[in-house]
Amino acid sequence: MPIGIVSVVFGARCEVLDNGVSVPCLLRGRLKKAAEALAVGDHVEYQRLDAHTAVVERILPRRNELARSNRERPRRRGGAASFPTQVVLANPDQVVFVAAARDPGINFPLMDRALALARSSGLPSAICVNKMDLTPEADVLRLMRPYEQMGVKVIYTSVEARLGLEALEPLLKDKVSFFWGGSGVGKSSLIRTITGQEVKVGMWRVDNPRGPHTTNVTRLYTLPYGGLIADTPGFDWLALDTVETASDQIEVLLPEALDLAEGCRFPDCVHCGEPGCAVMAAVLDGRIDRGRYARFRLSVAESNPRPRQPTELVASGDELFFRMREGNSTLWTTFQLYYLFQEHRPERRGLMDALDVPHSTNNPQWVVFQERAVDGSDARTVLSAKVTGLEPALELLEEGQELVLRERGVVKGVARVKSLKPVTDDWQLRQPLKGTAIYESHAFWTDLKPPKGVRLPAVHGAYLTIDHIVRFEPLPELAFGALTRQDIGLVLDFMEVGSSEDELAKE
Repeated sequence: MPIGIVSVVFGARCEVLDNGVSVPCLLRGRLKKAAEALAVGDHVEYQRLDAHTAVVERILPRRNELARSNRERPRRRGGAASFPTQVVLANPDQVVFVAAARDPGINFPLMDRALALARSSGLPSAICVNKMDLTPEADVLRLMRPYEQMGVKVIYTSVEARLGLEALEPLLKDKVSFFWGGSGVGKSSLIRTITGQEVKVGMWRVDNPRGPHTTNVTRLYTLPYGGLIADTPGFDWLALDTVETASDQIEVLLPEALDLAEGCRFPDCVHCGEPGCAVMAAVLDGRIDRGRYARFRLSVAESNPRPRQPTELVASGDELFFRMREGNSTLWTTFQLYYLFQEHRPERRGLMDALDVPHSTNNPQWVVFQERAVDGSDARTVLSAKVTGLEPALELLEEGQELVLRERGVVKGVARVKSLKPVTDDWQLRQPLKGTAIYESHAFWTDLKPPKGVRLPAVHGAYLTIDHIVRFEPLPELAFGALTRQDIGLVLDFMEVGSSEDELAKE
């Protein structure tokens, strides 16, 4: 009985490739119930009924498979604890993620997820960056350098300019390869060019940012130099359900950090900002790409969301109340704000402990920052900060300086100082705090004036803009913290300023 490879599936019908000839097939009655289990790439035994039709008699065991979750992006669907998986290709030899240098551009989160799914399935992977004729080559090479450094084969092509296509032959020859990627990146155009077969393609349009979605089924094509290649519908999201079960997620999601992870202080370190984390140290000194690490943190947070610590600050009279988590209980702590500028006060030390600032730190710069859009655009934001301290901020800060953003000991991102402008000593903090629970028009906090009869040392103020933010986790819209110089560099330790339903906030 002849054996072939399923090249496309339409419910209980399919086409089978046998020595390059496509044979239309039906499933036997006993196999129709298993029609959902039939996938492109399956090896099957079939029997001809006539010159034009055949029937699949048996589905042979698979040696491997590439599967993805049927769970859609959380913004479209949510609430279910688990979702069935879909086998997108049976018996593949490798996965090739196809991206476009422009129109639509390289989707790095999607690419990282696709590589992680391939790695969790034990499949080699490569990257093909198409449409290289639309953007400066040096820019794309710089962006793809972290992937080449981690050992992923990267090929640069252009169908329109006929560039780099010959580099695909040694990669694809005599293998079953799976072309995967977003819609509109040029997968079908590449397959049509390298196979010479009639493959329907679409055109990218600016008014359709999700892509043309010309391909609607997965289909295998034969290569002229031997091997098979699978075209697949484009997608804009991949759930990581199949990756979450991995015993060591860093091996799948961030393999370039696997050796470094052995140097972490704690054996159960999850590399999300824990003290003594060797992976985080490598990120901060540039040995691991920050973009890759940021996307790793977001992926880990999907499967292991950390509960948000309920920290709130409320001003009342000349005192500041802040609420912090202690074990399973929530405690209110209070101190008078002029203690920020007094030495050896236990109230100040309590706040430093709450921010997780090292005990050896003296005279920090106290900061209130908020996030705002640049030129009214949601696409890019900066942190607008007001800084106050006993020493001028200029002695600690300079433009272009790197800044580690850390919330209660967990590094949330890295940024750079865009601008620094000194202001008068009696400058006010009212504007960024209006509309929040911390704002009180007559409170000492808003004017930096001490309570009656208390003399403050001279304080210095500055207005700071923080830009070029690499986020490892979301940052709060408004926060209060301390800016200090530590072993890892300049660090802004902060806590989120939240609104409060507490009666104290209504006084």
